[in-house]
Amino acid sequence: MESNLYFSFPRFCFQLFAWLAAAGALMAGPPDGGLLANGGFERFLAPAEWSFLRDGPDWNGFDVIATTGHIEIDPTTAAEGHSSLKVWSVGAATLASQPIPYDGGTWRLSGQARTEALKPGRFPEYGGAVQLVGLDQDGKIIAHQDAKLLSGTRPWEPFACRATFPATVKQVQVWIRLFQGATGAFWVDGLTLDLAPSPL
Repeated sequence: MESNLYFSFPRFCFQLFAWLAAAGALMAGPPDGGLLANGGFERFLAPAEWSFLRDGPDWNGFDVIATTGHIEIDPTTAAEGHSSLKVWSVGAATLASQPIPYDGGTWRLSGQARTEALKPGRFPEYGGAVQLVGLDQDGKIIAHQDAKLLSGTRPWEPFACRATFPATVKQVQVWIRLFQGATGAFWVDGLTLDLAPSPL
């Protein structure tokens, strides 16, 4: 009896380890998007990867957050994988990736987005956006590039942009935003961020 128990316990541990490894791989979903962690939004929004902006206006003086704006992982729709990021209600709301060091070169940000009854607020014509934001070494905003401006009702559509920032930019974030006063909803999925070095 002791012999059977002795030999079955290691097998049980091995099977448990294999199951946990498989479950972890399933929860992790597709690989991250280049330099951007969890760009496919296949797992929860970890502070080490994405954070909610909670104070201060942007470069146009627009609020980056309001108590009526919502951002969440949506498992009911996706352009790829099993889930996407949903931004909805009445603006403003901003989700920002963790800063990525920058020392020259050209960024390429791509992904997919869809919209539903998205109407503008203070920002003319558009209710939301995906943006590349350049910061100095102290975190002050120096420059930005709109990767995708969003409005209306549209199905999943791919987008891409390239951006090169001045030497004063030392770090870059991806911002996903519902603009101040905007209403409706939009979804983002499959974000990939890469950096091509500057030519010598």
